Amino acid sequence: MSDVSSQDEQATEAKKPSINLTDIVQCVEVLRVCTERGVWRASELSGVGQLYDRLTTFLTDAGVDLDQAQAQPKE
Repeated sequence: MSDVSSQDEQATEAKKPSINLTDIVQCVEVLRVCTERGVWRASELSGVGQLYDRLTTFLTDAGVDLDQAQAQPKE
């Protein structure tokens, strides 16, 4: 019975969504590129900027070098 329970727990663990620092770096890059291309309306800029600032602050506090992370080739 414990084997079945253990397998259920492992299956549940495998299904949990996860996010890592690389994912956040990619979000920052998407925000940067979209801003350069003029995707946002003027009324949206402050919200986009605030999100960008929060993400970059989080990454900096986590020890991520954004200049280096953004310079790495995309796969």
